[in-house]
Amino acid sequence: MIHLPEWLAQQEQHLTPLFETAGDGLSVNTHLRGKEKNRLTLTRHSSFDAAMIGMVTEGLEDDTWQGFLYVMHTGEGNDLTPRYIGKAEKKGVTNPVSANLIRIASNHDKFGRWGYNKAYHIGELSHAVPGFYLDASSGIRS
Repeated sequence: MIHLPEWLAQQEQHLTPLFETAGDGLSVNTHLRGKEKNRLTLTRHSSFDAAMIGMVTEGLEDDTWQGFLYVMHTGEGNDLTPRYIGKAEKKGVTNPVSANLIRIASNHDKFGRWGYNKAYHIGELSHAVPGFYLDASSGIRS
């Protein structure tokens, strides 16, 4: 059996907040996305973006790099409790580099599975937020 905190301690880590928050650390900042700017979306933290861009850019330059494992968690060290574990592979289904990783610095809709698109983590999490769609003409959220 693998003890996750011990295994994680042996891996290269990029610890960063996922969301950009207000001063209280609990209120997540949002912005509007979509062609009509009518999709209220949670905002990723800039340090998360920087860590992802750096890690993926460096990884894509290494022929032995296969992708990465990500762990959303609470706590630290031996008190770490995983909340979600996922992976993003370097190789795509039909291309040498996955569409999730290609052009990571500008591909914010996919962004290594953490994209703003509705089929990706941040987009899906945003979809659960009341007011996800904003009727731009009336200002009414549904």
